[in-house]
Amino acid sequence: MKKTVTVIMADPAGNRTAFVEEPIDRAQFAPVGNVLLSDESLHAEQVGYLLPEHPEGTDGAMCMMGGEFCGNATRSFGYLLGKRMGKRPGDTVRVQVSGAADILTVTLEDDGASVSMPAPLSVDTVLSHPVVHLEGISHVLIEADQADPDTAGSILKHMKEETDVDAAGAIFLHKITPESDASFRIEMTPVVWVRETDSTIWESSCGSGSLASAVWAARDITDGTIQVSVHQPGGILRITLQKENGKIQEALLGGPVTLEDAVKRDVEVEG
Repeated sequence: MKKTVTVIMADPAGNRTAFVEEPIDRAQFAPVGNVLLSDESLHAEQVGYLLPEHPEGTDGAMCMMGGEFCGNATRSFGYLLGKRMGKRPGDTVRVQVSGAADILTVTLEDDGASVSMPAPLSVDTVLSHPVVHLEGISHVLIEADQADPDTAGSILKHMKEETDVDAAGAIFLHKITPESDASFRIEMTPVVWVRETDSTIWESSCGSGSLASAVWAARDITDGTIQVSVHQPGGILRITLQKENGKIQEALLGGPVTLEDAVKRDVEVEG
């Protein structure tokens, strides 16, 4: 297959996402995505596809190349839709995205967007490390001063071979600093593996990994609003958790997003 596609690059705190405008057969999501990821001029870390149809009551639908959930891509997709619709800061758009069972709400901000994140499904342990299970992805949290490729490789290999998760992250937590009774500063480095594409990316920032880290940092807080700033190689993401009786009632992911002018790319893949 040879095709010219329109690509819009979004940069949510360094987690550069290539959005493909034209309808693409889902069987070609991974092959086309791999071509775009190999295009050094795009500097893309992940690829998402704008879908031609979306459910009634939503403003758009998007699927990641591996069918995984990505908080940063969701924020960026909502920001893109909102800009096209003439929305202003404080306005919202409703989106359907891969890896999330529910429709998600994206709120435009002055310099980006925030999204209501699916609440964690559960927290347990893997290879003696805590793991936070979210819809579409599970994140293993490793407390370490530095990110280690060998450790990441062994953990993600375990998640691939010993679990049935669609995607997994190895999140290196370098420092968790309480700034008040209900706020934290986290420094972390994310690595993400996706089963559908069997790809592993050291990401500049990770929205769902930020949520997982915030959930772990705030595990002993039972009630109230918790603010968490998550510092990563590509920038800072913000997590706001609302907890009641130890359970998360609401989780918001926010941070900057920039959009670049659309570009054309020729892709050629088998099939």
